[in-house]
Amino acid sequence: MKRFTFSLERLLTIKRQLEKMADAELQRASHRVEEIRRELQRLYSRLADLSQHVTEKAVTVNLAAQWQAHAVLIDRLSCEIIQTEQRLQSAQDEYQRAWRRRTAIAAEVESLQTLRQHYWQHWRQLAHKARQIELDERCLQRWNGQRLDQHTP
Repeated sequence: MKRFTFSLERLLTIKRQLEKMADAELQRASHRVEEIRRELQRLYSRLADLSQHVTEKAVTVNLAAQWQAHAVLIDRLSCEIIQTEQRLQSAQDEYQRAWRRRTAIAAEVESLQTLRQHYWQHWRQLAHKARQIELDERCLQRWNGQRLDQHTP
């Protein structure tokens, strides 16, 4: 019997490569989300430190210029926080898209692997039947050969 071949083997190979690429993309998106979260946490810490500093200075006499400088810093920091939160939302959206792509590709790979397995099992059954038929024919030929040898004078 001829060797087992799966007609969709090239497609399965390509889909596996796409799955690896999707895994890498998902990992990059995850790292980006975590990086932006850390950056946002640093900004919140800076804001808390600045607020603490302003509160401590409120006890002492401050000049209007110092208050104005602190207000400008807080305003800039607030703008940075808003922009970073927007970047975080964007990165989370990208992560979700990457997750959906990876899930879809993984489902396709799983389907192709299952199909390949079914084809392989079917081929094995056919090969087993073909070997059994061949063995049966050999046994029958031997048996017929022995019968003919017994009847010839």
